Amino acid sequence: MKQRFALLALALALAASPLAACAKPISAMTAAELLDLGEKRLLDMNYEMAIVYFDRLIEVEPKNARAYAGLAEVYIALGREDEAVAVLEQGLVQVPNSPALLAQLEALRP
Repeated sequence: MKQRFALLALALALAASPLAACAKPISAMTAAELLDLGEKRLLDMNYEMAIVYFDRLIEVEPKNARAYAGLAEVYIALGREDEAVAVLEQGLVQVPNSPALLAQLEALRP
């Protein structure tokens, strides 16, 4: 019985080790990783984490139009259209004439 328990514990530890190896602090992530995770969290409707990833991406790469677009989508999904408009306007300051940002902003304005 003890041997089975030891084998089970070892199997669980080995199974969990790849997951632990993938864990990376947000501050150490690349722009591509932040964008990917932000978009995944948006699709999963995990809006609070999507905000964290998109905000960090904007800090790291302020001229990334997809970061502003993604963050605006999160705010729209949360019913916070005023914040979405503010994010899009901020994005257009950094990335003037971005077709994606302009289209999103136009869709939000009456």
